[in-house]
Amino acid sequence: MSRIGQSAPRGPIVLVNASMDKFLHMWEAVALVRGFLDSCHRGKLLSPPRFMLKLGEHGLVLTAGAVLGRCSGLRVYHTRTPQGDEPSQLTVVFNDDDGSIRGIFVGDELGEWRTGALGGIAVSVMSPPEARVLGILGCGRQAATQLAGALAVRTFEHALVYCRDHDRRKRFASKMSMTTDVDVRVADTAKEVVERADVLVCATSSLEPILDEAWLKSDVHINHIGPKLTSGSELPRAVHASAALLVSDAPEEVARLGSELVSHGMAHRSLAEILRDRPSSRLTGRSVYVSLGLAGTEVALAREVFDRAAQEVPS
Repeated sequence: MSRIGQSAPRGPIVLVNASMDKFLHMWEAVALVRGFLDSCHRGKLLSPPRFMLKLGEHGLVLTAGAVLGRCSGLRVYHTRTPQGDEPSQLTVVFNDDDGSIRGIFVGDELGEWRTGALGGIAVSVMSPPEARVLGILGCGRQAATQLAGALAVRTFEHALVYCRDHDRRKRFASKMSMTTDVDVRVADTAKEVVERADVLVCATSSLEPILDEAWLKSDVHINHIGPKLTSGSELPRAVHASAALLVSDAPEEVARLGSELVSHGMAHRSLAEILRDRPSSRLTGRSVYVSLGLAGTEVALAREVFDRAAQEVPS
């Protein structure tokens, strides 16, 4: 269900469980987030590390950020995963000119699209230009937006997907084949995906390694989206250690996590830096993009969505 509301002619836009594709295409999201990364490099995107309020075994996570001269805001979510499609995230965006609330976004899709757009940018600047097979481990919503982000920047001959639930991966492949411009095929094992992938998206919830480093091609590019802490990671540390190029979108988060990160002690370059240095950034060998969520990008993307949604609200 989607609701657009307005408390006054200039009041805040409220979007609840909104479908992002109602307001923009993924290629537009990629272009917008690319601009935010440029703002980051120029010091105009403020992205401090996230803050977590412990609530026993769970907690509230808050990220705040701003694009100077345009907007500021915050996103807050609960670490307990809700059942079904109940939203767990809230994003609030403020106007910088007068401090008023520009909009409120209730739901997870904004963050998923932001993450998918950042993943697409990583694929565009880090993966082999001759890449033909896109491998996907995971069949959830993050896997879907990572697929969309990759397709927004590259053309693949086909995609190959695997998750443990046979029926779920068949449904994922069928839906993605119908809604995207690529043939998405089902694999019988994770190893089959990994061995054939030129670009590999890992977007599972697994706290145990889902692959063996020896399965990977020597020049594969990997988007590491799922768990990535020493307490639980979908990829073994050896994958990061084997990378000629290790990149994260959020250097502040790399520093904050420190020894908690599975790739701690390894040199991480920033995605904004890699984007600036293109095309010289692509090295021979494997590359790994560690997705940590660049604070401020979700706020800036939400501002664009609110501006578009405002055009649909009666005055």
